[in-house]
Order: sequence, then C-alpha cells, then structure tokens
Amino acid sequence: LDWTVLRPAVVVGEGSYGGTSMLRAISAFPWVVPVIRDGTTELDFIHNADLAKSVLQLIGSREGIGKILEPASAERLTLADAVRAYRRWLGLRNGPVIGVPLWFAKALARIGDVARLDPIVTTAITQFETRLTGDPAGFTATTGVAARGLTATLAGRPADSQDLWHARLYLARPVVRLSLAVLWLVSGLLGLFGDPAQFAELLSPLTGDQAVVTFLVTGMSLVDLGIAAALFTGWRLRTMANLQLLVVIGYTVAITAVAPALWADPIGSVLKNIPILALLLVHRVLEQER
Repeated sequence: LDWTVLRPAVVVGEGSYGGTSMLRAISAFPWVVPVIRDGTTELDFIHNADLAKSVLQLIGSREGIGKILEPASAERLTLADAVRAYRRWLGLRNGPVIGVPLWFAKALARIGDVARLDPIVTTAITQFETRLTGDPAGFTATTGVAARGLTATLAGRPADSQDLWHARLYLARPVVRLSLAVLWLVSGLLGLFGDPAQFAELLSPLTGDQAVVTFLVTGMSLVDLGIAAALFTGWRLRTMANLQLLVVIGYTVAITAVAPALWADPIGSVLKNIPILALLLVHRVLEQER
C-alpha cells in the first residue's frame, strides 16, 4: 500500500480539547503557574487548519508516499513560555512559575486513570516524558505548508469571555465531581453504620416497623454508595448526573413530607439541597465536552 504517517506536535486552534484545554487551564490557575518539572520541556505547535491543509495536500500528491512526517511550526517554546503565552492571551497577570515534581504528576495521572479524568492520565505523562516536538523543516519541504505556531494562533483571535470561563471551569470539573463523590460516599456510610434510632424517629410518620425502617435506610444508603462509586470511576457521568438530580429531589420531597420542620433547621440539613441541586446542574454541563 501507499502510505504516509503523520505524527503532529501539539495541535492548537480556535477552540481547545484534551491537552490544549489542560494548557489553558494551567495558565488560568489562580495566583501561580504550575508546570511539570521546571517548565523547560520543549513543545512545538501546529494550527489545526494547517494540519488539515497538509493532509489534503498529501492526498492530492505523491510527495509524502513512504514518509513519516512530524507536522509542526518553526516556533519552539518551553512549557513555561507556552503557559505564559496563554495567560497573557486570557488577560491574566503573570504569576510565579511553580515546578510540580514528576512523581506527583504521575500520582495524579494514576488517579486520573481510575477516575477517567482525561487528560490527567498516564498516557499524557508518558507522551510528556517522550517528546512533544516535530520536524517543521521536513514537513514544510514535503507539503509546502508553513504551519502557524502558538504565538500566531493566539494573535489571530483575541480571547473571549468563554475562553476564560472554559479555562477556569476545566480545573473546577474534577473538583466538582470528586466533591460530589465524597458527599454520596459519606452519606451512604452514615446510613449503613449510623444510629438506627435516629432514622426510626425521622421515619416515624411513615412507619413504626423497625424492619421497614432498616430496609429503607439500607436501600437508600446502597443507592448513595453506588452513585459514589460511579462518580469515582467516571462511569456514565451524564446518566449519573440525571440520577443524582432525581435522588436529591426525591429525598427532599420525602423529607418535606415526613419532617417539614427540618426546613427550619439552623444548620440547613434540608435547605442545603438547593445549592446541591445547582451544583449537580453545573456538574451535568461540565461532563459533556463534545
């Protein structure tokens, strides 16, 4: 077969996805700029439109037959410089660069593997340790495409409010999901191992049978733990967001029916469900990237 292999460097464009979303998120980190190691790792970039143009060029000619090309622009930046460029583009003040040890990044990536927190996964760290540069000279000579780098890409379109929001929310997404997972986990454990008399008093308007109370509390606790497990492992997150909304609304309606006085609880034992519902709606939006 006639073949051509393309191994592009970091692909950037008008939007972002995966690794470029992470670069934007790091650049929007509050107060400081975290980078892996000392931030001197070299990166090459290529605009996605230039990459697409080169693919069309190669399909229409035989220049690339039997070649392995590494699409990239001639501009080479360090990781720290790339993050600073994004930070300036977003209109944020420069902050001190803080090096994150590689072992810590790998530990986070292992958690990301289990929880499906892409692109915080071991594959990304492995790629980072290998190489993130290309061969702009060979690529341009074969395709005739002089690719744009990160500086030209960012200069071609000013950042809008949605760019800053996305960068900041990208960091908030795993925090939102894991905080909800902890909420459901603790709720489930307290239900299974809490004082049965406490639940009997709460459910007394519904039933006085301790066996029924135990059955209801155990069932609700298992539901809570199941939701926690799904959130921790990233299983069907959109579906689980809908389920969480239904469960919280169901709990709220049920508690209102059997113990309406809890709405006046000074520590907000039921009132807190209102911001929890709002957080669940945010979580539902954040977990759909495409």
